[in-house]
Amino acid sequence: MLGARSIAMGRLAMRSAQGTYMQHAVGLASLNLDNVTDQRLCTVLAAPQPRAAPMVAKRMFSNTVGTKLASFVELEIREEEEVLSSKDDIATTLGDSPFKVDAAQTIDSYCVLKNGNATVEFAVSDLEHSEDDEVAIPFEVIIEHTSQKKEMIFDCIAKRADEEEGELLLESVSVKPLGSEEGAYSPSFVELNEDVQQSFFDYLEDHGVNTEFAEILLQIAEDKEQDLYVKWLHDVHTFVKDT
Repeated sequence: MLGARSIAMGRLAMRSAQGTYMQHAVGLASLNLDNVTDQRLCTVLAAPQPRAAPMVAKRMFSNTVGTKLASFVELEIREEEEVLSSKDDIATTLGDSPFKVDAAQTIDSYCVLKNGNATVEFAVSDLEHSEDDEVAIPFEVIIEHTSQKKEMIFDCIAKRADEEEGELLLESVSVKPLGSEEGAYSPSFVELNEDVQQSFFDYLEDHGVNTEFAEILLQIAEDKEQDLYVKWLHDVHTFVKDT
C-alpha cells in the first residue's frame, strides 16, 4: 500500500516538473521574440527617414532694372550723337595733308594712312588720356625702299598737353627686310647725336609727318574713339532693353 502511494506521488512530481519546464521554455521563447521585435522596431525607428523637399518660393524677376538702365543709356546716346554729328570725317580732318585713308585696311578700331611709300598705322585702343588733360597715342611710320626690299620703321608718339598744339615724339628707328615680322635692332633715340636726331625729324617731315600731322592724327583718333563709344552704347541699349 505504501509502495503504490509513493509511486503515484513520484509521477505527480514529474508532471509538475515537466509543466514548470514547459512554462519556462515558453517564457524564454516569448522573451526572445519580444527582444527581436524590439530590436527590429528600434532599427526601423533609427533608420534615416527621407526628408521632404524644402518649399522654395519662386522669385519673380522683373525687367524694371534693365528698363531703367536702357533709359539712361538712351539719354547718353542722344548726347554723344550730337557731339559726333559735329565731327568731320577722316578725309576732311586730313585737310591738306599728303596722307590719305587706306580704306581697305582701315577699320573701326584701326587706321592706316598712306602717302606714297610712307604708311602710318595706329590703333584707337592705344589712345591715352591722363588726369592733367594730356592726350597721347603711339603710332608707326613705315617708309619702304622697294629697290632695296627694305623698310625703315619709326616708332612715334603724337601728344597734346591741355590746349596746346600737337607734339611729335620719336622713340626709335629701325631698318629691316621689307615685310619681315622679325624685330630689328634700334638704339636709344635720345642717346643719338643731336644732329642725327634732328635729321631724322627732317626726314619724317619730308614724308609728311611733323607736329601739324601729330595734331591731325590725335584728332582722328579721338573722333574714332567717340564713334566706337556711341556704337558700344547702342549695343548695350539693344541688349538690356528687353531683359
